[in-house]
Amino acid sequence: MNLDQVEKRRLRAEAALLCPQIVKPSRAKNKYDDVVLYLLTYHGVLCPQARDLFSAGSVALRTDSQRGGNYVQRARQDIEKEMEAAALRLEDSLFIEYWGRSIPPESRIAEWLQAADRLAETWKPSDVLFAARKTE
Repeated sequence: MNLDQVEKRRLRAEAALLCPQIVKPSRAKNKYDDVVLYLLTYHGVLCPQARDLFSAGSVALRTDSQRGGNYVQRARQDIEKEMEAAALRLEDSLFIEYWGRSIPPESRIAEWLQAADRLAETWKPSDVLFAARKTE
């Protein structure tokens, strides 16, 4: 809560990238556990409101104030650029720890989308996220 907005967005993007399970349905148990552990272990940030970082209106409505829709999707769209930067910047050892294997930096977003598509039940992340990558 005491971090500036730039730092919050950076950390949110890193955690979202490493933990694609955050796209699971809202009733999924323990979907934020790895996020909390990552933030605490690697950044010393205690985050008791982890769910709010990834699905609350305060993050989902930042670029479009119209209420409703899929807040998890909208919150991911808000930090796409930061997630892409994190994919290129983060150490491979983190992907080995969180994903169980080494992923080349240029493939991490595509791999994240595949994982997110498998985990999300009511929407398909690859249909709506990182649209700019599909036109390049």
